[in-house]
Amino acid sequence: MIGTIGKDKHGTFHPTGAGLLMFGNEYRIVRHYHEYSLDYREMLDPTIRWTDRLYTSSGEWTGNLFDFYFRVYNKIILNVKVPFKMNGGERVDDTPVHRALREVLANCLVNSDFYVPRGIVIKQKNDILIIENPGTIRVGKYQMKVGGESDPRNKAFMKMFNLIGLVSVQAVEFRSYSLYGIRRDGWSRLLKNHIIRDARF
Repeated sequence: MIGTIGKDKHGTFHPTGAGLLMFGNEYRIVRHYHEYSLDYREMLDPTIRWTDRLYTSSGEWTGNLFDFYFRVYNKIILNVKVPFKMNGGERVDDTPVHRALREVLANCLVNSDFYVPRGIVIKQKNDILIIENPGTIRVGKYQMKVGGESDPRNKAFMKMFNLIGLVSVQAVEFRSYSLYGIRRDGWSRLLKNHIIRDARF
């Protein structure tokens, strides 16, 4: 079980809170999580407000976390360089930056507090990617940078992302994956703000 379906005392199956957030529709999600909001803004032209936008209340997509994750990931990797590399006769298209982006994006969702106003906001500019999510850091800023200790806010999300190979069930290795991968490929400024209230790098 991945935690998406529950059963009440009458034996009736229903989606859990995690299941609703991950795979439900936005109009149903906001009935239970009134502050729920996801917003991706591509801001590549300074003369206009945004060049592309994906947000939950548009009504053009499901508005759930699963779709948001993959839609945003596919947008932010468009400019990631993929050097030529072979492994066992096959081309390797996955780089440390790709892995860093997957983990940072997953951690943003896993550690968000969906009862707090504002919601998740991701801004992609020409030279920087800003990721903001509501809620405080449960292990503290220092421990988050050092790594080796994990206290995810939404453990069911962590399990789901782990099952599809996006994030480890062990400590959230923010430093080892995210910072190493970003610095190695010249993305040292990729993370401006991971947790909106307590972390600013």
